[in-house]
Amino acid sequence: MNAGDILRLLSEKHAKDVFVAECKDGSSWGGHLRMDAWAMARSWAHPCMYGYEIKVSRSDFLNDNKWPGYLPLCNRFSFVAVRGIIQPQELPANVGLLEVASTGTSLRTVRKSAHREIEPPAELLKYILMCRSKICAARFGIMEDDDPAEFWRAWLMKKQDARDIGYRVSQRLRQLIAEQIDTVQCENRRLVTENQQLQKAKGILGQLGVHPGSWRLEDEIQYKLQKARDVVSPEVIQLLKHAAQSIQDAVQQLDQEAEQARKGKEVGLMEHR
Repeated sequence: MNAGDILRLLSEKHAKDVFVAECKDGSSWGGHLRMDAWAMARSWAHPCMYGYEIKVSRSDFLNDNKWPGYLPLCNRFSFVAVRGIIQPQELPANVGLLEVASTGTSLRTVRKSAHREIEPPAELLKYILMCRSKICAARFGIMEDDDPAEFWRAWLMKKQDARDIGYRVSQRLRQLIAEQIDTVQCENRRLVTENQQLQKAKGILGQLGVHPGSWRLEDEIQYKLQKARDVVSPEVIQLLKHAAQSIQDAVQQLDQEAEQARKGKEVGLMEHR
Protein backbone atom coordinates (compact mmCIF):
# COMPACT_ATOMS: atom_id res chain seq x y z
CA MET A 1 0.00 0.00 0.00
CA ASN A 2 1.63 3.26 -1.14
CA ALA A 3 0.72 6.93 -0.69
CA GLY A 4 -1.12 7.02 -4.01
CA ASP A 5 -3.37 4.14 -2.97
CA ILE A 6 -4.19 5.86 0.34
CA LEU A 7 -4.88 9.14 -1.49
CA ARG A 8 -7.35 7.32 -3.71
CA LEU A 9 -9.18 5.97 -0.66
CA LEU A 10 -9.36 9.48 0.78
CA SER A 11 -10.83 10.83 -2.46
CA GLU A 12 -13.48 8.10 -2.36
CA LYS A 13 -14.26 9.00 1.25
CA HIS A 14 -14.86 12.63 0.18
CA ALA A 15 -16.52 11.84 -3.15
CA LYS A 16 -19.36 14.28 -2.40
CA ASP A 17 -17.09 17.02 -1.02
CA VAL A 18 -14.58 19.46 -2.46
CA PHE A 19 -11.37 17.42 -2.53
CA VAL A 20 -7.86 18.67 -3.37
CA ALA A 21 -4.80 16.44 -3.38
CA GLU A 22 -1.37 17.99 -2.73
CA CYS A 23 -3.04 21.18 -1.52
CA LYS A 24 -0.84 24.25 -1.00
CA ASP A 25 -1.51 26.99 1.52
CA GLY A 26 -1.12 29.82 -1.00
CA SER A 27 0.82 30.98 -4.02
CA SER A 28 3.22 28.55 -5.65
CA TRP A 29 5.90 31.23 -5.59
CA GLY A 30 8.14 31.29 -2.55
CA GLY A 31 7.89 29.07 0.50
CA HIS A 32 4.61 27.34 1.23
CA LEU A 33 3.14 24.39 3.07
CA ARG A 34 1.54 21.52 1.22
CA MET A 35 -0.88 19.02 2.75
CA ASP A 36 -1.26 15.59 1.19
CA ALA A 37 -5.01 16.20 0.97
CA TRP A 38 -7.58 18.86 1.87
CA ALA A 39 -11.36 18.58 1.71
CA MET A 40 -14.39 20.76 2.46
CA ALA A 41 -17.95 19.60 3.02
CA ARG A 42 -20.45 21.00 0.50
CA SER A 43 -22.60 22.73 3.09
CA TRP A 44 -23.39 26.43 3.56
CA ALA A 45 -24.48 25.80 7.14
CA HIS A 46 -21.53 23.57 8.15
CA PRO A 47 -18.63 24.06 5.70
CA CYS A 48 -16.18 21.92 7.67
CA MET A 49 -12.62 21.73 6.25
CA TYR A 50 -10.46 18.61 6.64
CA GLY A 51 -6.70 18.31 6.41
CA TYR A 52 -4.82 15.01 5.92
CA GLU A 53 -1.20 13.91 6.14
CA ILE A 54 -0.39 10.45 4.72
CA LYS A 55 2.32 8.27 6.25
CA VAL A 56 3.52 4.97 4.82
CA SER A 57 6.55 4.46 7.08
CA ARG A 58 7.42 4.92 10.73
CA SER A 59 10.46 7.04 9.99
CA ASP A 60 8.43 9.40 7.80
CA PHE A 61 6.07 10.03 10.72
CA LEU A 62 8.83 10.52 13.30
CA ASN A 63 10.80 12.95 11.10
CA ASP A 64 7.82 15.11 10.11
CA ASN A 65 7.87 18.47 11.91
CA LYS A 66 5.77 20.45 9.39
CA TRP A 67 2.33 19.09 10.21
CA PRO A 68 1.51 21.56 13.08
CA GLY A 69 1.49 24.28 10.41
CA TYR A 70 -1.50 22.58 8.78
CA LEU A 71 -3.77 23.09 11.78
CA PRO A 72 -4.76 26.72 10.92
CA LEU A 73 -5.83 25.51 7.46
CA CYS A 74 -8.56 23.08 8.52
CA ASN A 75 -11.21 22.52 11.18
CA ARG A 76 -10.24 18.85 11.53
CA PHE A 77 -6.80 17.39 10.97
CA SER A 78 -5.91 13.68 10.80
CA PHE A 79 -3.02 11.41 9.93
CA VAL A 80 -3.76 8.58 7.51
CA ALA A 81 -1.46 5.59 7.69
CA VAL A 82 -0.99 1.89 7.20
CA ARG A 83 -1.90 -0.07 10.33
CA GLY A 84 0.76 -0.06 13.06
CA ILE A 85 2.81 2.91 11.84
CA ILE A 86 1.25 5.46 14.26
CA GLN A 87 -0.12 4.87 17.73
CA PRO A 88 -3.06 7.08 18.81
CA GLN A 89 -1.35 8.03 22.08
CA GLU A 90 1.51 9.57 20.10
CA LEU A 91 -0.77 12.25 18.72
CA PRO A 92 -2.21 15.38 20.37
CA ALA A 93 -5.76 14.99 21.63
CA ASN A 94 -7.28 17.12 18.87
CA VAL A 95 -5.60 15.22 15.99
CA GLY A 96 -7.35 12.23 14.40
CA LEU A 97 -6.01 8.97 13.01
CA LEU A 98 -7.31 6.91 10.06
CA GLU A 99 -5.91 3.52 9.11
CA VAL A 100 -6.23 1.43 5.98
CA ALA A 101 -8.58 -1.47 6.59
CA SER A 102 -7.21 -5.01 6.38
CA THR A 103 -8.98 -5.46 3.04
CA GLY A 104 -7.10 -2.45 1.63
CA THR A 105 -10.35 -1.11 0.12
CA SER A 106 -11.42 1.46 2.72
CA LEU A 107 -10.31 3.58 5.65
CA ARG A 108 -11.35 3.09 9.26
CA THR A 109 -11.32 5.77 11.95
CA VAL A 110 -9.04 4.87 14.86
CA ARG A 111 -9.55 8.21 16.54
CA LYS A 112 -11.82 10.99 15.39
CA SER A 113 -10.28 14.45 15.06
CA ALA A 114 -11.66 17.28 17.18
CA HIS A 115 -13.44 20.17 15.50
CA ARG A 116 -11.61 23.47 15.92
CA GLU A 117 -12.88 26.94 15.02
CA ILE A 118 -10.44 28.72 12.70
CA GLU A 119 -10.30 31.81 10.54
CA PRO A 120 -11.08 30.89 6.92
CA PRO A 121 -7.73 30.24 5.20
CA ALA A 122 -8.06 32.95 2.54
CA GLU A 123 -4.76 32.28 0.78
CA LEU A 124 -5.45 28.54 0.54
CA LEU A 125 -8.94 29.18 -0.83
CA LYS A 126 -7.56 31.61 -3.42
CA TYR A 127 -5.00 29.00 -4.43
CA ILE A 128 -7.73 26.38 -4.91
CA LEU A 129 -9.90 28.81 -6.89
CA MET A 130 -7.13 30.08 -9.18
CA CYS A 131 -4.92 27.01 -9.56
CA ARG A 132 -7.01 23.91 -8.95
CA SER A 133 -10.53 24.79 -10.17
CA LYS A 134 -11.98 24.50 -13.65
CA ILE A 135 -14.22 27.45 -14.44
CA CYS A 136 -16.77 26.89 -17.18
CA ALA A 137 -18.01 29.62 -19.50
CA ALA A 138 -21.71 29.56 -18.59
CA ARG A 139 -22.74 31.43 -21.70
CA PHE A 140 -21.43 28.86 -24.17
CA GLY A 141 -20.86 25.84 -21.90
CA ILE A 142 -17.13 25.62 -22.76
CA MET A 143 -14.97 23.94 -20.15
CA GLU A 144 -11.40 24.99 -19.58
CA ASP A 145 -9.92 21.91 -21.26
CA ASP A 146 -12.47 21.67 -24.08
CA ASP A 147 -11.42 21.96 -27.70
CA PRO A 148 -12.96 25.22 -29.07
CA ALA A 149 -13.03 23.82 -32.60
CA GLU A 150 -15.00 20.80 -31.42
CA PHE A 151 -17.41 23.05 -29.51
CA TRP A 152 -18.14 25.24 -32.55
CA ARG A 153 -18.44 22.18 -34.78
CA ALA A 154 -21.10 20.75 -32.45
CA TRP A 155 -22.79 24.15 -32.26
CA LEU A 156 -23.00 24.38 -36.06
CA MET A 157 -24.41 20.86 -36.28
CA LYS A 158 -27.12 21.71 -33.74
CA LYS A 159 -27.94 24.88 -35.65
CA GLN A 160 -28.20 22.94 -38.92
CA ASP A 161 -30.48 20.39 -37.23
CA ALA A 162 -32.72 23.20 -35.97
CA ARG A 163 -32.79 24.73 -39.48
CA ASP A 164 -33.73 21.37 -41.02
CA ILE A 165 -36.51 20.83 -38.50
CA GLY A 166 -37.83 24.34 -39.12
CA TYR A 167 -37.82 23.74 -42.89
CA ARG A 168 -39.69 20.45 -42.58
CA VAL A 169 -42.29 21.96 -40.25
CA SER A 170 -42.77 24.96 -42.57
CA GLN A 171 -43.07 22.67 -45.60
CA ARG A 172 -45.70 20.55 -43.86
CA LEU A 173 -47.67 23.65 -42.81
CA ARG A 174 -47.64 24.95 -46.38
CA GLN A 175 -48.87 21.57 -47.59
CA LEU A 176 -51.71 21.50 -45.05
CA ILE A 177 -52.74 25.07 -45.92
CA ALA A 178 -52.68 24.27 -49.66
CA GLU A 179 -54.85 21.19 -49.06
CA GLN A 180 -57.30 23.27 -47.01
CA ILE A 181 -57.47 25.94 -49.73
CA ASP A 182 -58.12 23.28 -52.39
CA THR A 183 -60.93 21.82 -50.28
CA VAL A 184 -62.53 25.25 -49.82
CA GLN A 185 -62.22 26.06 -53.53
CA CYS A 186 -63.82 22.74 -54.55
CA GLU A 187 -66.64 23.35 -52.10
CA ASN A 188 -67.11 26.87 -53.48
CA ARG A 189 -67.34 25.54 -57.06
CA ARG A 190 -69.93 22.99 -55.99
CA LEU A 191 -71.96 25.67 -54.24
CA VAL A 192 -71.78 27.92 -57.29
CA THR A 193 -73.16 25.11 -59.49
CA GLU A 194 -75.95 24.33 -57.05
CA ASN A 195 -76.74 28.01 -56.66
CA GLN A 196 -77.08 28.35 -60.46
CA GLN A 197 -79.48 25.42 -60.50
CA LEU A 198 -81.42 26.96 -57.64
CA GLN A 199 -81.71 30.25 -59.49
CA LYS A 200 -83.16 28.42 -62.48
CA ALA A 201 -85.68 26.70 -60.19
CA LYS A 202 -86.56 30.05 -58.62
CA GLY A 203 -87.13 31.48 -62.08
CA ILE A 204 -89.50 28.69 -62.97
CA LEU A 205 -91.40 29.12 -59.69
CA GLY A 206 -91.52 32.83 -60.30
CA GLN A 207 -93.17 32.24 -63.65
CA LEU A 208 -95.79 30.20 -61.80
CA GLY A 209 -96.36 33.09 -59.39
CA VAL A 210 -94.54 31.42 -56.46
CA HIS A 211 -91.84 33.36 -54.58
CA PRO A 212 -89.25 30.87 -53.02
CA GLY A 213 -87.94 33.47 -50.56
CA SER A 214 -91.32 34.04 -48.97
CA TRP A 215 -91.88 32.82 -45.44
CA ARG A 216 -95.32 31.67 -46.65
CA LEU A 217 -93.81 29.54 -49.42
CA GLU A 218 -95.78 26.43 -48.50
CA ASP A 219 -99.07 28.33 -48.32
CA GLU A 220 -98.44 29.92 -51.71
CA ILE A 221 -97.71 26.57 -53.31
CA GLN A 222 -100.83 25.05 -51.77
CA TYR A 223 -102.85 27.96 -53.09
CA LYS A 224 -101.43 27.59 -56.59
CA LEU A 225 -102.03 23.85 -56.49
CA GLN A 226 -105.60 24.37 -55.36
CA LYS A 227 -106.20 26.60 -58.36
CA ALA A 228 -104.55 24.11 -60.68
CA ARG A 229 -106.51 21.09 -59.52
CA ASP A 230 -109.34 21.81 -61.91
CA VAL A 231 -107.02 21.78 -64.93
CA VAL A 232 -104.10 19.57 -63.78
CA SER A 233 -104.24 15.85 -63.07
CA PRO A 234 -103.63 14.54 -59.52
CA GLU A 235 -100.34 12.94 -60.62
CA VAL A 236 -98.94 16.25 -61.79
CA ILE A 237 -100.09 17.93 -58.60
CA GLN A 238 -98.26 15.27 -56.51
CA LEU A 239 -95.09 15.80 -58.55
CA LEU A 240 -95.34 19.54 -58.00
CA LYS A 241 -95.66 18.97 -54.24
CA HIS A 242 -92.53 16.83 -54.21
CA ALA A 243 -90.75 19.37 -56.37
CA ALA A 244 -91.72 22.22 -54.06
CA GLN A 245 -90.56 20.33 -50.96
CA SER A 246 -87.29 19.37 -52.65
CA ILE A 247 -86.67 22.99 -53.63
CA GLN A 248 -87.38 24.18 -50.10
CA ASP A 249 -84.99 21.57 -48.65
CA ALA A 250 -82.36 22.48 -51.24
CA VAL A 251 -82.60 26.16 -50.32
CA GLN A 252 -82.03 25.36 -46.63
CA GLN A 253 -79.16 22.98 -47.42
CA LEU A 254 -77.45 25.47 -49.70
CA ASP A 255 -77.74 28.19 -47.08
CA GLN A 256 -76.12 25.93 -44.47
CA GLU A 257 -73.32 24.80 -46.77
CA ALA A 258 -72.63 28.36 -47.89
CA GLU A 259 -72.22 29.39 -44.26
CA GLN A 260 -69.88 26.43 -43.54
CA ALA A 261 -67.82 27.17 -46.65
CA ARG A 262 -67.51 30.80 -45.62
CA LYS A 263 -66.23 29.81 -42.18
CA GLY A 264 -63.82 27.24 -43.67
CA LYS A 265 -62.45 29.82 -46.08
CA GLU A 266 -61.85 32.26 -43.23
CA VAL A 267 -59.96 29.56 -41.27
CA GLY A 268 -57.84 28.70 -44.31
CA LEU A 269 -56.94 32.33 -44.93
CA MET A 270 -55.97 32.81 -41.27
CA GLU A 271 -53.65 29.75 -41.34
CA HIS A 272 -52.14 30.90 -44.64
CA ARG A 273 -51.24 34.21 -43.05
